[in-house]
Amino acid sequence: MAYQFRTFLVIFGLFALLALTSLLIVQKTLLTNYTTASQDITLTSENELTEALRGKIYDRHGTELVRNEVIFQLEIIPGYIPTAPADAAAYYQRLSNLTNLPLNDVRSALETNIAEADPFRPVILLPDITLQHAIEIRSLMGEERSVIVASRYRRFYTVIDEGLSHVVGYVGRRDSVEESTPRVESYPSRSITGLSGMELEADRLLRGLPGVQTYLQDLAGRKYSIRETAPAVRGDDVFLTIDLDLQTHAMDALKKYIDLGIADAREDREGRGEYQKEGAFVVLNVENGEILALGSLPEYDPNLLARGENYMAIDALFTDPTTPLISRAVTSLEPPGSTFKPLVALAALEEGFATVDTQIYSAGELPIPNTYDLQGQPVIFKDWLPHGELNMSRALIRSSDIYFYVLAGGWPPASEPLGDDVRALGPELIEAWARKFGFGRTSGLQDRNESQGFVPSVEWKEEQIGESWTLGDTYQFGIGQGNLLATPLQLAVYTAALANGGTIITPSLILDEQRGTSDISLGLDSTNLEFIQNAMVRTAGDVDGTARRAKPDNYSVGAKTGTAEFGVAYSDGGYDEHGYVIAFGPVPNPEIAIAVYIKHGNGAYHASPVAKEIFEAYFSVAAEH
Repeated sequence: MAYQFRTFLVIFGLFALLALTSLLIVQKTLLTNYTTASQDITLTSENELTEALRGKIYDRHGTELVRNEVIFQLEIIPGYIPTAPADAAAYYQRLSNLTNLPLNDVRSALETNIAEADPFRPVILLPDITLQHAIEIRSLMGEERSVIVASRYRRFYTVIDEGLSHVVGYVGRRDSVEESTPRVESYPSRSITGLSGMELEADRLLRGLPGVQTYLQDLAGRKYSIRETAPAVRGDDVFLTIDLDLQTHAMDALKKYIDLGIADAREDREGRGEYQKEGAFVVLNVENGEILALGSLPEYDPNLLARGENYMAIDALFTDPTTPLISRAVTSLEPPGSTFKPLVALAALEEGFATVDTQIYSAGELPIPNTYDLQGQPVIFKDWLPHGELNMSRALIRSSDIYFYVLAGGWPPASEPLGDDVRALGPELIEAWARKFGFGRTSGLQDRNESQGFVPSVEWKEEQIGESWTLGDTYQFGIGQGNLLATPLQLAVYTAALANGGTIITPSLILDEQRGTSDISLGLDSTNLEFIQNAMVRTAGDVDGTARRAKPDNYSVGAKTGTAEFGVAYSDGGYDEHGYVIAFGPVPNPEIAIAVYIKHGNGAYHASPVAKEIFEAYFSVAAEH
């Protein structure tokens, strides 16, 4: 008898071990004859991914920019709501009183097709409640199984109004993103994922690894015996190249001079509405490409999107005609204007078509034959002032348009040259040199929304516009106008190359991260480049230099302004104009390059003072750190 009993135990043990092994190997195992409250129910074992705590975002000095905060939310399980009409009515009324939500809103939130199909999936009734309110609800609802007061985290952006919203970006729930996007793979369906800015570009670092919890579930969807089988791994913290102190000073300066630019603009807009407060800046380390400050106006509050509660405000943000979600620093495409002239001068020197002593006389106007009416009146290309006799250095200092018309396209046909008879660069060479300096392509920055810009060509105009390229097109090209389009970031990269000896660097926003593309040395003649640098230093330092308002006290810098017309002409022939300045410093050993863009303003009077204040803030911040 004892022998038979031992044999039974061995056989039973083997079966038990086999069953346990099956449970461990098979993730979803049917269990039968589970008795609860005298009823036989069928349970299955389920695994569910749990969300990891997202990493924080800091500036280069460890100042917190983005963190996680714990919030409480009220969730209701519709499957536990009383089914008797009178009991259900009383239940809904209690919830309405507790939440201060209209009774109809409570019913409509809980009586949905989804709730009917999956009655034991929690429905979020209040997404953000205080700890005190959470305790009150829990105490007043007693042991009501339908009520869950859950804690969760959400992103909190600690710095707003400094233009960082476009840098840090914002997040959303994974179930609001297309499943085909590579960044959402196998991860909890309602977990937070980056949707723009560094939240998107550094998402793989920030999001961590999901955990796993195991539970038993009946056929109706009720869960039992929930336990954690693998803990989630917190995401990595990310340090940006941004210097928050410098960023703050730069943003304050941009706002101030945008307002002054609008105040100085024409009053009668002939029915075009109010001026838009729009602008951007980029501050770049000229040696390693680290972006120390990058800002754009208009901006937005990413906390609005992180909270996700005010649907009307969110809809208004996405449909705002001023497009505050778009970063002007990396996507705004405008003609660079006279900031392009140092490139044209350098190209003429490198190609051997002009020298630093090339003399051109600016009488204020340069007439050329009318391509479309050879018998008609000539087309007049104007300079902004009659500058008189100019060599290349003075042409850059005073930003003469006629000097660069001639470098780009030569003297008009059948005209008597007012100065040296230079060989024109022509559109092909200008295009080639523009592309060498990074125009017409993205920079390699960790921002998938960056614009490529646009560099026009003879072939493009013929194929896309259906017109031949004209001398006038070349003249416009030579002064950075016409169809040439660039972003402030591209101008900063170009300026850095002028400052660092002729290397196109790849900009970066993540500190100490391996950059995706290699720097490109342009192999420039050092004598030619030094001449351009010195001319830009004089443009900022001479009393009649157009960029003199960009020069900080007690420091030497190089700079070049640009002002370009845009839009449709007013009845008096005038246009709206935007202002640019590019700058590098301190000289003789430049550390940073700056590009400032103001939509309604002038390069000399509005963009340049922003650069000056950025320089002064940089030198002050550098001294502190």
